[in-house]
Amino acid sequence: MPQTATRLSSRANLQTKLQFFFARRAVFVSILALGFICVFTYVSVRAYRRSAPKTYRLMAQAQQKTQAIGGISVNLTRFGFEPSQITIPEGRFYIHIRNLTQTEAPVYSLYKNKTEKLQEDRLKKEQAGLDKILNLKEGDYSVQENTHPEWELAIKVIDPKKETR
Repeated sequence: MPQTATRLSSRANLQTKLQFFFARRAVFVSILALGFICVFTYVSVRAYRRSAPKTYRLMAQAQQKTQAIGGISVNLTRFGFEPSQITIPEGRFYIHIRNLTQTEAPVYSLYKNKTEKLQEDRLKKEQAGLDKILNLKEGDYSVQENTHPEWELAIKVIDPKKETR
């Protein structure tokens, strides 16, 4: 009987030691995991703080580019622009001029009141058309193809606030 009691007490003693060992091990692993989480959080926050201004700037630019703007597609044929007149609201406006002529590398000029040249765009041979975002104020504008000045696109820009009154 005494040997059985000794065995039971040594077995209980061993179980107590193992429980203590595993409890210490669990505490050690928990502290290690907590330390890892703290380091990961610190590194992530630092990286975010460095990139945040750039990210916000890029988001603002993307938002500005994706604001709803009007647009129109105009064809340049061997007879001129089709349509030859358009009316658009004041502000940013997208225009696409598709070159359907056999003219290589046409040059488009934008005029205000048919006298003041605002800009000039030359198409490359491989380009099928001109894509442009214009920011025009109220008034009369025209686009001409330089080798054919009789080909003219008349653009009337109106203030929508004045038109609704």
